[in-house]
Amino acid sequence: IIMGKREQQPDRKRFAGSVLLRWIAMAVCVIVMICCGVYLVRLAVESHTIKEETQGAAEQYVQPIPSADTTDPAAESSSEEGNASPVTVDFASLQTACPDAVGWIQVSGIDAINYPVVHYTDDSYYLNHSWDGQSSRYGAIFVETANSGDFNDCHTLIYGHNMKDGSMFGGLKKYRDPSFYEEHGGMITLCLPGETRMYQIFSVHIAEADDEGVYTIGFAHDEGFGSFLEALKQRSIYDTGVSVSAQDNVITLSTCSGEERLVIHAKQISSIPTA
Repeated sequence: IIMGKREQQPDRKRFAGSVLLRWIAMAVCVIVMICCGVYLVRLAVESHTIKEETQGAAEQYVQPIPSADTTDPAAESSSEEGNASPVTVDFASLQTACPDAVGWIQVSGIDAINYPVVHYTDDSYYLNHSWDGQSSRYGAIFVETANSGDFNDCHTLIYGHNMKDGSMFGGLKKYRDPSFYEEHGGMITLCLPGETRMYQIFSVHIAEADDEGVYTIGFAHDEGFGSFLEALKQRSIYDTGVSVSAQDNVITLSTCSGEERLVIHAKQISSIPTA
């Protein structure tokens, strides 16, 4: 009997150890759940804050152009067909808050894209800083450093993060659907100091991050540029029905799509002088 009692002691120790391990595992799970919850709440708060700040900036700096001042028939037509209204920006005030601001961008059908566009000497800076210089994983919408920044290059590259909440360039994925293009017209409004330009999307496709067939700049309005644009049009995942030529000025919007990039190309179709 004594020997039997002695044999039971290791079993009790193993049982106690098992219970302790279960409690430790439960505690770890609870801690992980709390951490995940805090992280998700922080993301939600950050997303809400970014949207509020963006809306506040738009209300402060952007104003619609009265229809009486819209003297460009092409712009009027594109506004009606593309569901986009010409606007003007108070650049004097905007550039006081952000000296790097060179434009303001809107995309038809995607209300979330309503941002200042910045240009800086280092492409990496605005990957993790907002347009007003605050540290932010949302970054900003920015022009390729090697471009001039006045959008008068034949081909200008504009970058933005693909955020899951649809902010920054996250909403561009909607243009992978041809029916969305048909419904909203594929118009991009780009406000610059002294003018508001309207661009028409002519190509939407996926590209590699280092694709020279997409991320090449420094063109002249010549045959080589015409061939480059025609290649971009041919790569589109659907036919937009928009023609393009070597005489066009083109912008490319680029955002991450997994390991690849979603790129949208648009040509300038009109310009409205603004005060």
